[in-house]
Amino acid sequence: MALKNYQELINLNTLYEVNLKGGGSGLGETLSPRVLNIGGTITIYAADEAPVGLTQANIATKMAELKADVTQQSFLSIPNYLAFVGTSSELVLTSIEIKNSIAIPA
Repeated sequence: MALKNYQELINLNTLYEVNLKGGGSGLGETLSPRVLNIGGTITIYAADEAPVGLTQANIATKMAELKADVTQQSFLSIPNYLAFVGTSSELVLTSIEIKNSIAIPA
């Protein structure tokens, strides 16, 4: 099954600048923005200001940890920046638009 037009495959250890994305038909598909992780668990980090000097080693001091050990997480509100760390074979954002992305250096 192919992804819907409001879903995107994403990568671990990448900083995403994001917005809320429309386009879902609603009932039966998605009622709120979410991330779905298959093949492992992730930790979700967030920030409203762009984290300066961000690395994989200092992410916990530069961004807020939203939730650890995640396989699926819905969002009540969308921060300006999201990052996902952990293990995954498939990681999908739903109803979240990616404005910009950059790999987080080790």
